[in-house]
Amino acid sequence: MQQTHSYKEYLCFQKTCHEMFEHDTTISKTNQVSFLSVVNATIR
Repeated sequence: MQQTHSYKEYLCFQKTCHEMFEHDTTISKTNQVSFLSVVNATIR
């Protein structure tokens, strides 16, 4: 019984981590684009 419970928790944890990672990469991409825009504006 305990093992099944742990496995469910593990799957939930994996899903949460994945969503957090997806969220983080989205934020990073947005920041990267903003940063590049600033750099391009500065170069011009």
